[in-house]
Amino acid sequence: MSKTAIKIIHVSKAFTQGKRSLRTSLSEFLSVPKKKQVLHDISLEIEARKTVGIYGSNGSGKSTLLRIIAGILQPDGGELEVNGKVAAVIELGAGFNPELTGRENYLLYSTLLGMSQQSIEEQFVKVLEFSGLGADIDLPVKQYSSGMKARLAFSTAAFSDAEILLLDEVFAVGDREFLDKSHQLMEKLKKTKTILLTSHNTALLHGFCDEVIRLEKGKLVSKNKLFDFFLDLPEGEEFVTKVSSNSMYPLLKKNELIKVSKIPFRKLKVGDTVAVYVDSIQEVVVHRLVRTQKNNQTHQKEFLSQGDNNFEQDSWSINAENYVGLVKKVKN
Repeated sequence: MSKTAIKIIHVSKAFTQGKRSLRTSLSEFLSVPKKKQVLHDISLEIEARKTVGIYGSNGSGKSTLLRIIAGILQPDGGELEVNGKVAAVIELGAGFNPELTGRENYLLYSTLLGMSQQSIEEQFVKVLEFSGLGADIDLPVKQYSSGMKARLAFSTAAFSDAEILLLDEVFAVGDREFLDKSHQLMEKLKKTKTILLTSHNTALLHGFCDEVIRLEKGKLVSKNKLFDFFLDLPEGEEFVTKVSSNSMYPLLKKNELIKVSKIPFRKLKVGDTVAVYVDSIQEVVVHRLVRTQKNNQTHQKEFLSQGDNNFEQDSWSINAENYVGLVKKVKN
């Protein structure tokens, strides 16, 4: 596989606004139809075997970008290069024929991906077991609940031989047991596949992604390494993650869940527990603010932080640039 899995060069996309009536269609001969620009001059490269999140609010263009990469939509301008076979879970049930059974839809989708008959049969056993659909695999998909569609769609894509997986809010529905299984499988898939994952869930992005693309109103705002993305999050955002060390023991134990809230740096005070990105070790550290200090070079306010654990003697300077967020323990 090429080192570059996906290359997007100056891609744009617009959609005609509103429903098209006969009168509207006739009037378009006399006037230019109104269009809404959904993607504006997007250029980026995705390395092979990287897991990349696409983050943005509704209407930011996340799903449209994935549809263009999948070949479902054609861009109005620009170039697209995809090196590898693509399996996409764009919407719940999208691409499924509702009149066909789950089994028939699996066979059809796998055939379209170019899988061999032997591979289709071998992987079906895994899809059936992982999805947990049991006898329901032979029911028409139109009778499936949203959770059943999600399980079939994700399982079919995950166990295909595609080198590139496109997952559009695929973990937004489903029961907890299936989501936990899916997360575990994703950790394995990351080693062999290129994965693009759209989500509003910053905790999910934090848990899986190497990089995060941020879109706003169809424009590429940033493409950052994972922790740079969290450093750049706007005020008010928050995510849940796990503590990486025992530096704050006994207040916080390693692997304990914490909520990180992006409150303004100026509102921090001595005694707060915060997450800070330490560039020298390329890690996010959870520490307590112990005193204020002034940076001699910038003359700006900083904090000195330390861990509560007496065995941890490390300390760090925290400023507006390396501050990630205020930390609170997640209540059980």
